[in-house]
Amino acid sequence: MNTPSLLHRTVLLCALTVPSFGQAPAAATSTANTEVIQLSPFELRAERESSGYRTSSVLSAALIEMPREVVPSLINVVTADILDEKNIYSLENLFTATAGVTQFATGDYNQQFRIRGFSAPSLRNGFSNALQSSMAGVERVEISKGPNSVLFGSNAFGGAINRVTRKPQFTAAHSARFTVGSYDYHGVRVDSTGPVPVFGNDVLAYRLIYDRFQHKSEIDFRELQMASIIPSLRFRPWMNLIFNAEYEHYSSNEVPVNDVPETAGSRFNPALGPQYDKEVGGFGHTFSIQGPDAFRDGVFRTLTTDVTMLFNDIFSANVAYMYTSAKQEEFRMRDFEGWSQDLRGERGAANQAAPRGRIQYRDRYEWSDDVRAQLVADVPMGNVGRLTGVLAHTFFKSGYNSATKQLANFVVRPGFRMPNEVLQEVRGLPRPGNANDDHADGNSQRLSLIGRFFDDRLNFIGGYQQQEGENTNAAGSTVSFDGDNHQFGVTYAVTKPFILFANYGTDFTPTNVIGANGQFLTDPQTGSGYDVGVKLNLLDGAWFTTIAYFDQERSNIPNRITVVDPVTNLQSTYFILSGRIRHKGLEFESVWDVRSNWQVIISGSFFDAKTLENRQVPDEVGQPPEDTIENSLSWQTRYGFNGGMLDGWIAGTGGYWHDDARAEGNVGKLNVRYDDHYILNVFVHRDFTWRDTRGRFSLYVDNILNKRGYVKRQEYFGEPLWVRATLGFQF
Repeated sequence: MNTPSLLHRTVLLCALTVPSFGQAPAAATSTANTEVIQLSPFELRAERESSGYRTSSVLSAALIEMPREVVPSLINVVTADILDEKNIYSLENLFTATAGVTQFATGDYNQQFRIRGFSAPSLRNGFSNALQSSMAGVERVEISKGPNSVLFGSNAFGGAINRVTRKPQFTAAHSARFTVGSYDYHGVRVDSTGPVPVFGNDVLAYRLIYDRFQHKSEIDFRELQMASIIPSLRFRPWMNLIFNAEYEHYSSNEVPVNDVPETAGSRFNPALGPQYDKEVGGFGHTFSIQGPDAFRDGVFRTLTTDVTMLFNDIFSANVAYMYTSAKQEEFRMRDFEGWSQDLRGERGAANQAAPRGRIQYRDRYEWSDDVRAQLVADVPMGNVGRLTGVLAHTFFKSGYNSATKQLANFVVRPGFRMPNEVLQEVRGLPRPGNANDDHADGNSQRLSLIGRFFDDRLNFIGGYQQQEGENTNAAGSTVSFDGDNHQFGVTYAVTKPFILFANYGTDFTPTNVIGANGQFLTDPQTGSGYDVGVKLNLLDGAWFTTIAYFDQERSNIPNRITVVDPVTNLQSTYFILSGRIRHKGLEFESVWDVRSNWQVIISGSFFDAKTLENRQVPDEVGQPPEDTIENSLSWQTRYGFNGGMLDGWIAGTGGYWHDDARAEGNVGKLNVRYDDHYILNVFVHRDFTWRDTRGRFSLYVDNILNKRGYVKRQEYFGEPLWVRATLGFQF
């Protein structure tokens, strides 16, 4: 049998993974040393693949590594080279890396995404973690599509996004890179890893990453400053025992940089008169209109530890822990009559001459604790194959607290300053600490079975997850939840290059929203769906394509109801569970090594989204849900020149496109839509050697056609044309 044991697989780990120096598509001899170590089934490989856009394996149930061909779903892998070449320097830029992924919450400390129009959890090494963080510590991102709630937890009905972080290496290597660019962009990134020679050179290893950048924004009237430091350790006293620890401290600061200009009118309704916005086109961002006193500061911390023990050829165990905390303080103007609502056409005409808005101060604190214990039995079955069972138990707790102050009906003019009495009042507000005004706790159990039979011709993944717990809000309302998820998927290799797959799953997700009476809504969101498709491994593995048809339906979708006081202009929101939606369509991804020096990756998502039921607004039935992008494409290519004047240069281009879509916050307003939109980027790299030091010069041009668009109401999609130059060294 050729199917290797998951417990005793050997792999080559690259000694250094540095984002500035991706493997060139042109043939070259690597100077990096390699080491062979025993890989546990829980080992999260942070490995730079030999081909920059390709990866041979992915993480699936219980974080066990599996070849892409045997996983019964479509998985997009965003490698370190793609992250670099698409200029994905923060988590909120991630959605341009592949089709079918959209972002529906921005500017907050949680970065939330949708896959196939359904909410999808953001994971970090398998743990739920959507906090803002640096992409400097991320080696690759795996985007699993389809109903995956058993593998990745509740709410993974459309899929899940898992960031695999860079790990310490036992071979010393160091790098540094410096970047300058448009809008006063400048940044520095340092990455150092190697052994700590306390117990020898193969027992304790460290990694230390520092990343800092700042720039002004053409989208917003602000300057952003972000910095992170990520130390990590790997301790391997014996070959069958591995301990990992990683900590990230990430801070961000946003402040206005200029007065707010006055433009001639609104793009959507010129009759509204003067608008206070970034530019004449009428575009803007919810952070754009600020007085000079506005700010938003955040500090985000993540600590993860895990230990893995291999008992024998069959049994192994893993215990992992993650702690997160987020603190964000902001003071800004928002919800301006005649400005932020003009896309929806709801308000604005009444106060043309003197647009009014509300001043908001908010200080928020959030934390979470997660502990996961897993036991794996990897059982050989003679000449038939292998059967792997995973039993996992997870405990989770979280808390949230905030202090908020709102004042409304201030006349906004260019150069507007926050009234002194407001500043004094805000400074006197109590600050939230580690209190638990809102908190949740619970646990889940999961049993997964993975079978690989007949030289990987027939494979399956099946599982059951049960979850229970309770949520409590500041008003004392408590709701308990108890539900389960199921999943079963299979792949069958008709021939080696032609593989059929199918996957079915159900979803139970607690509804953590508040109704009109201030109490939690008790009914959970539920759903079921399936994928069927084909994987094509052609041209001796040089061209790998996955095509999937999916049909998924979900019930008890929350609909937000916003109530605005006509006198104070203050708004309040609550939710009702009135929705049932169905999304069905086609997705694909194709990775092609056209030649040894030319690579192409393209992904597409085309589906039909329909509201099947909406008790609040019956006219919604038959319409796509709000803020759902149904059609999108993402692509990237690069070419390495061999010989001639351009010998040694690598050049490439890529882009992202999405179709038009209904705007957010438009329940009952069916005619308000985003425009379709696309962006293009180009880049060039040139490797060199200077005094025995390897280096790389890179030039990036993002959004080269200077296109504008929306992610959600009044927000740009991407920056306008942006040029960056990077100089990096590897020691």
